[in-house]
Amino acid sequence: MKVASEYSGLRAGIASEPASMDYIALAPPDPNAPPPAPEPETMAVNTQEMQAQAVLEVRRQVDMTLAMKRINAVEMPMLVISRDRDHNQAVFRLNFELLKEAGKDVEWKSYDHDHHGFIFIQRNTEGKYDPDPIQREAVTDAIAYLDRYMK
Repeated sequence: MKVASEYSGLRAGIASEPASMDYIALAPPDPNAPPPAPEPETMAVNTQEMQAQAVLEVRRQVDMTLAMKRINAVEMPMLVISRDRDHNQAVFRLNFELLKEAGKDVEWKSYDHDHHGFIFIQRNTEGKYDPDPIQREAVTDAIAYLDRYMK
């Protein structure tokens, strides 16, 4: 997202599980609050209702003036990719919603995968890339998205 805000002239961008906490100016936790329980990287359940509530909570903690200054600088179309049960799903989703609210050309895709960073396919023990079906779907969707803007 930082690149999208700083550089013009790029045809399109994909932000996969973007590092959005700093980008959308999410306030740090209250230093006087008791420490929260550690969150798993992948939640067992994250329903649509839970996600919507989490986005509202994150929205209240954002410096909207700074966030929108950054969002308004984005000129390229963006695809935001996320994971349904990611512990940072609300931050990723709010990043998308702010882009949409600013009238940006933005799309959202979220996948039910067990691993953070799932779109970065790793080699197996034999040294070969062996994406699982969800990774294949996400990469296929990303290529199709870029094809619309690069051809």
